[in-house]
Amino acid sequence: MTPFRLCLIGLLLTACSDSQESPSDDPGVFDAGMDSTDSATNDDVQADAQADAPFDGASTCGELGSTRCVGVWVETCEPTGWSEPVECPLDQGCRDDACQEPTTRQVQQAASVQQLIDTLSRYSGWHEPVDASAVKERERRAILKGDGSDQTYFASAWRAMNAYPQGHQSLYSLEPGVCGTLLRWQATSRFGVCARPVQEGLIITFAKDGNPLGLHAGDVITHADGVGGDAMLATAYLQPVCGSVFPSAAGRRHAAAASFFGTVETATTLRVRTPEGKVHDVIVSDVEDTATTDCTDPFARNRWVYAETTIRSDGVAVIRLPSFFPFDKEFPTDPKDFDAFIEAYQNEMVKIFEPAKSAKAIVWDARGNAGGITPVALAIIGGFPSACPTSVSYCRSRVVGSSPPSFDDYRYAIYEVTPGGPFSYSGKVAIVVDGLAYSAGDYFPFAALQASDAVVVGSPSAGAFGGGHGPIPLAGPPALEANFDPAACFDHASNGFLEANPASPTVEIEYDPADLAKGRDTLLERAIQQLEL
Repeated sequence: MTPFRLCLIGLLLTACSDSQESPSDDPGVFDAGMDSTDSATNDDVQADAQADAPFDGASTCGELGSTRCVGVWVETCEPTGWSEPVECPLDQGCRDDACQEPTTRQVQQAASVQQLIDTLSRYSGWHEPVDASAVKERERRAILKGDGSDQTYFASAWRAMNAYPQGHQSLYSLEPGVCGTLLRWQATSRFGVCARPVQEGLIITFAKDGNPLGLHAGDVITHADGVGGDAMLATAYLQPVCGSVFPSAAGRRHAAAASFFGTVETATTLRVRTPEGKVHDVIVSDVEDTATTDCTDPFARNRWVYAETTIRSDGVAVIRLPSFFPFDKEFPTDPKDFDAFIEAYQNEMVKIFEPAKSAKAIVWDARGNAGGITPVALAIIGGFPSACPTSVSYCRSRVVGSSPPSFDDYRYAIYEVTPGGPFSYSGKVAIVVDGLAYSAGDYFPFAALQASDAVVVGSPSAGAFGGGHGPIPLAGPPALEANFDPAACFDHASNGFLEANPASPTVEIEYDPADLAKGRDTLLERAIQQLEL
């Protein structure tokens, strides 16, 4: 099972004051929205179906007036053959070869998604206006006129979440058999292969020997059913998952690639180019790997460690940071225990750092960092030899129901870098990061670029700088839960919004097929090269 993205601890403590309205206090009064061009709609599906539908011309089609379904549109048997497919009237959709009224289950599912949109519209910290009525109408039609499957409901809820592309907003279910079965966990693979985005589509960064798709590290997937590049990744990102919203473009591309082999449909044709340049097609089979692979790390490395130090033969230390949180601990519920909890975790991180202190350089590998305790991330940066005292950021809470969104004057989660401390180091430093670095994983490269001359290599991070809140219950069926985030966080230097605006790396670089085929980590090697040792 893949855990949900860790929320910023500092924000969780202070995001909502006693005077602020809570969604649980006002369950029936909400607003909502989304740009209707952001995702595939029911009309898009029907347009594709109409374009592909057979038209028999003068051929017979059976009993005049009989009907058949093309997607959720309907064709009618006429004297000249089957008619052009048309939309069923009102809220009806075509099922079992006839226009049908929506089922009670569909009506309940549509109502649940409407409530979700209303709640996000009122409480989400997403700072840009969203057309609530357009989103609600689109998703109502998608469910009521859809095929009646739970997947249609899941897809609608996921699109609604992403209509407000604020980080720390997640969709999941507490019902057994939903997450991991009906809905795949985000950033997991059912075929024993993991991928990351590249300009042409996605590249295989990890592949088990003998995996069901016959893929290898370094293979590039350029098309899925004829759709390639960013369009393929955009389609993949909107496949519903139990997981979190990714605000930045880089975050969405990385989340799409990491989740691709969990959500890709059976019988999809993949166009594959090998590192040697040979092109062939792979058809996704229904034969899956015996175990689910966690692709949060590009090489599927064990994430259930605090951190991991490796000293290379060239004398460079690499410290891998799967998160900034003790995975085997629960955050205390009593505020008086917070400081001791954070201190204990930081002390464990210092122990892992100690073997690297004598290395000639350190590369901090924050790829796939799930977030956690931001002050510990900033303490690490404070130990960089070039660290300067720097005010990094602050956050403010959404004024409930404001339209366009506005934010309270009160500032909290005020972060800064203080030089020195337990992570002090005198050698050269670099950071490797990708679009799956989330929350505290976002602040880490952002603050490093603000407060030091450390080299940052990879891609922009997820752009999720706020802190989670919730949940919002969706009755369904099946029942879902959603978290929202009321916080807007700001760059202290510019006072600009941080959400969806992560730092640009010193060197933005993709994985190289030839490197991966040889077991060489393109990003890590480039970071070391940039240090000019």
